[in-house]
Amino acid sequence: MKLIILLFLTFSSYIQQDKDFLTFSLVRHDGIIVPLFRCENSKWVKIYNKPNEFRSYERFVFKWYLYQDSSTSQVLKRSTPVHFNYDNESSFGYGYLSDSFFLPAVKIATSKPFELETAKSLKKDEKKFQQIENIILSDFRSDKSFKVDKLRDHLNNDDDKLVDLYSVTYYEFDTIKIYFSTSGKHIKYYDSCEYFFINYQWFLERGSEFKSIYKAYTFDDRDYKSSSGMDKHCKSAFKLNGEIYLIIDDSGWESTDYELLKFENNELEGVFSQFH
Repeated sequence: MKLIILLFLTFSSYIQQDKDFLTFSLVRHDGIIVPLFRCENSKWVKIYNKPNEFRSYERFVFKWYLYQDSSTSQVLKRSTPVHFNYDNESSFGYGYLSDSFFLPAVKIATSKPFELETAKSLKKDEKKFQQIENIILSDFRSDKSFKVDKLRDHLNNDDDKLVDLYSVTYYEFDTIKIYFSTSGKHIKYYDSCEYFFINYQWFLERGSEFKSIYKAYTFDDRDYKSSSGMDKHCKSAFKLNGEIYLIIDDSGWESTDYELLKFENNELEGVFSQFH
């Protein structure tokens, strides 16, 4: 028995120390650790909701580092693997139980100590907030796409302010500042449905100007469902091997999706566009 335990601990140490890998996991409100993806020898591997992908590595990680901000981490001790049901869904996921319960918000944890960047917010009366708002409104005035035309039809007016800017946060990497904005419109239609037009847009600050580097918008019929889709935001941002990455929560009412973006050549590009 002692020999088996010794062999297990030796192999565990080999996996964690000899292998160069760093795993990013989602920690749910109930404390379940869900591995998302792994950087192994500078190569990214998608492991979200695929238990066979993380059994040879993450099963030997017994301590996870949960980040409340960029520099403060809470050590989570993981226990047995679990098969759970996603919120508001009929699909199932795989993860690990931990010794933490009732977290106030979904967080990111790593398989070893690591520094994540802290998001900073702009106030609505700040000049930069107003600059970004003007760019967004200008974009929509000239946007003739089907979804934006549909928004105009539902508003049934010629108001230039098609969307409201809700929030702007940013991450700072040395001389690089990346801003994330959430804007949209909440519309009641025939008193039977609630619609949300949601726009997510990223900007790169250049001197006193801003360049749009990533944009995604959707027009959803929520049927009186919650406005959870409005909460899409960057879960974390970090620098690894000299490259800048961002983890995006792309979840809505009927899906649980996470996206890994890489900042390269002054643009944001998807490494893994969807996880679920």
